[in-house]
Amino acid sequence: MPRLFVTSSASLMNNDQSWKAATVYIHPISRLFRSLELKGARARFFVTPGGIKITSTAQSKTYTAQLYIDSSAFASYQIDNYDESDFQTTVSIDALVHCLQMFVKWSADDTKGSTTESALQTNQTGSSACFIEFIPNKQLQLKYASESMNSICHLTLYENDEFTSELKFDSEQVILQAIMPSAVLVNVFKDMAAVSSKEMTISSSVSPMRVTFNSSGDLVSTEFSLPNDPKVVEALSIDVESDFTYDFGSIIQSMNGIRTATKISLRYDVYGTLSIQCLCAVDEHEVYIEYKFLPKQI
Repeated sequence: MPRLFVTSSASLMNNDQSWKAATVYIHPISRLFRSLELKGARARFFVTPGGIKITSTAQSKTYTAQLYIDSSAFASYQIDNYDESDFQTTVSIDALVHCLQMFVKWSADDTKGSTTESALQTNQTGSSACFIEFIPNKQLQLKYASESMNSICHLTLYENDEFTSELKFDSEQVILQAIMPSAVLVNVFKDMAAVSSKEMTISSSVSPMRVTFNSSGDLVSTEFSLPNDPKVVEALSIDVESDFTYDFGSIIQSMNGIRTATKISLRYDVYGTLSIQCLCAVDEHEVYIEYKFLPKQI
């Protein structure tokens, strides 16, 4: 099976510092980047020898999204003269996604072979490709190339600021973790969205062991209770009984990533910071998306 990325063009070979790669899987990678679209967000783009990480922070700074693609997913992963402080920049995630969506429209064959909503797979033959090229402190550009046309998107680079800071999550003090198929959480959030929910409360109980989702809107409230049943929840761990409330308008921003995933790990720490980790599969490779949300202050 072909890998996610193939060899890039040599247009940046004369630069002292650069990173470059390319993908023939234009539609799947566009969906991954769409999962980072948050309200008013900019994204911090990191390139490391181990892979790429993109962190998107909502303008309110109360929730974030992070995408990680390991270097093993790349057929060609080339960094010239790597320095950690240089290989990062801030970009508009909306502009990045807009470029990729244009490329999707131009590529007629890249969706062949996709059989389910969560399967990021394709039988793309390589008739079109998207090249990603980054020169630290100079430019980040996306190139579309096919037999019929070529196009380049140059993205504006912003100064680093705390606007793109990550939310802290204490992995040593997790008091709830539930692992489930993504379809379970998709159904919960879809039904809550259908009644115009404004808030969502997640609560846990030890006896019987279960995790419960409650939402409330102007006229309707809903409740979904997930028992410790492997047919529903693959794994459930509860240290202490607890409950935290979140802004549902923020939570629903995670739906693109959840729909893309095959499996979900939902956790919150003792402070109520909520983590929704999405395991996605692109061809043979695992890709991770994580959303973090701060609880509402009482």
